[in-house]
Amino acid sequence: KRKMILTNCAACAAPLAHTGRDVLDAIREDLARATLGGDSSSKEKRKALQTLEETLGVMRRVLGAAHPETQRVQRQLEAHRREFSGAA
Repeated sequence: KRKMILTNCAACAAPLAHTGRDVLDAIREDLARATLGGDSSSKEKRKALQTLEETLGVMRRVLGAAHPETQRVQRQLEAHRREFSGAA
């Protein structure tokens, strides 16, 4: 039988609100940013850009384009694209 955790504390409830998909998307975003910021090969960086683009697409669908987290990832993606195109 599944138990529910009830709380009136927003700070306590926030971590409980995440689904497995949310956690997976956060991990993918972190991995892509780490790859783009590190000493990875061009091929790895292209794949990381693609992963970040896919994650951004999910964020737009789920959170909306105006959400601060979506906008944050959009800015990061644009910066990484500029950096990658300048290095190519």
